[in-house]
Amino acid sequence: QPPISVDIDYLAYKHLFSGKHYINLGGMPAISHIENNSIVNGGIDKGSTFKGCLGETRVGGYLLPYFPHDVIYPDTFQFTGPHFNLNSSQPEEGCILCFQQSCKNGGVCSNPSEKYACDCPAGYDSDDCSQNIDECLTANCTNNSTCIDGVASFTCQCLEGYEGDLCEFEIDECMSNPCQNGGSCTDLVAGFSCECTEEYAGTQCEMFRLVTCENLPCRNGSICIDGFNSTTGNNFTCSCKTGFSGPLCDVPFCQLEECQNGAICMTNDENVPVCRCIPGYTGRLCEIEIDECESMPCFNGGRCIDFINDYKCNCTGTGFEGKNCEVDIDECYELRINCGGRGSCINTRGSFKCQCDEGMCGKECAQVDPCIQNPNLCQNGGECIEDCDKEHRYYCNCTVGFTGINCSEQATLEAEGASGADIALIVVPVVIGILAIAGALIGAFLVTARNKRATRGTYSPSAQEYCNPRLEMDNVLKPPPEERLI
Repeated sequence: QPPISVDIDYLAYKHLFSGKHYINLGGMPAISHIENNSIVNGGIDKGSTFKGCLGETRVGGYLLPYFPHDVIYPDTFQFTGPHFNLNSSQPEEGCILCFQQSCKNGGVCSNPSEKYACDCPAGYDSDDCSQNIDECLTANCTNNSTCIDGVASFTCQCLEGYEGDLCEFEIDECMSNPCQNGGSCTDLVAGFSCECTEEYAGTQCEMFRLVTCENLPCRNGSICIDGFNSTTGNNFTCSCKTGFSGPLCDVPFCQLEECQNGAICMTNDENVPVCRCIPGYTGRLCEIEIDECESMPCFNGGRCIDFINDYKCNCTGTGFEGKNCEVDIDECYELRINCGGRGSCINTRGSFKCQCDEGMCGKECAQVDPCIQNPNLCQNGGECIEDCDKEHRYYCNCTVGFTGINCSEQATLEAEGASGADIALIVVPVVIGILAIAGALIGAFLVTARNKRATRGTYSPSAQEYCNPRLEMDNVLKPPPEERLI
């Protein structure tokens, strides 16, 4: 909306703006004519235009109309004396609070009659969008980086070794594999470190170095021998301890030879690599399955069946039960044996026995005792003994001079001679043994008697030599009192 201007001729201007009058805006002295009149007759501009909601306006005490006279008094009123007119386009009714030219940095008055403030684009603030928002106040740049504010944005300026929008990522300098010749890379902040093998040195392990036994290259207690090794190309040779291998004796054997059957390669208390076997296996690589039956754990004829880390005893037919067939089965109870009702069952180790009633015999007392059934089975005074479970069901214990199944046959001389020969085979060695012992005792007695006579008398060589190594000649010159045995 263009500003409201006042068109005043010179006489009115001189009279109204003499320096003692004020333009009243809304009934209050606000601005003098020198600073705030909008348009003066003759085209001279002074001051600035008024913006805002204009209330009652008076010039020199006269109320200034908001609408031109031709609108208020169309063709009915003419000024003849000094006067002033409102020289403006048709004013708009209502209060305009926001003017587009007041908005800075691309701000817009989205609703001029409702609010004074401008709608600002991203990155700007305040009523007229003149203030750039400092996004660094809420930024979260990390790792001591520097925040640089922009329009609706910010930038994190990272220290060396970091990257990312917020400098949150530490750059892994090892990603480019800077360590050469098998060196091991360790990432650092804005750098890296190489751990070189024994053969190389330098920041990136780029230089070959001569390694000898003075550098102690051999590991795990191995022995270093100086001299060129054509196999490894080293200037030394490592003699490895048990369990280790490799040019430097740094490789456990079970990393080259895989442990079997679920075993684990590990180091024992003596720092020696071993394959730790799961139960049931043994051997250097745990390749041998332990035969738990080798110790013969099954008793009483039980058959052992081997499993992994276990065994089972098959006790079928043994009369025993239990893990190792060690428990005797009471067949009388378990099998409900009643011996046919003609005897009582007696449990025995691994079996049972029927104690039959008189006149009955057999395993279950199912047979008649043949000795009672026929008392004359054994002749010539022989004793009949039942044996019902055998083929003949009995046998005869014959008296001297008789033999045969029923003792019916007379024993012959040949049989008696044979019996005497058997006795001789027993007696003769016994007699020879007794004579040998007697001879040994006699020999020992004679040796003892000879030794005793040798030590008797005035001069005893054996006693002199034993008790005193010096030789006393006066004893030798004395005549012997009796005959001596030397």
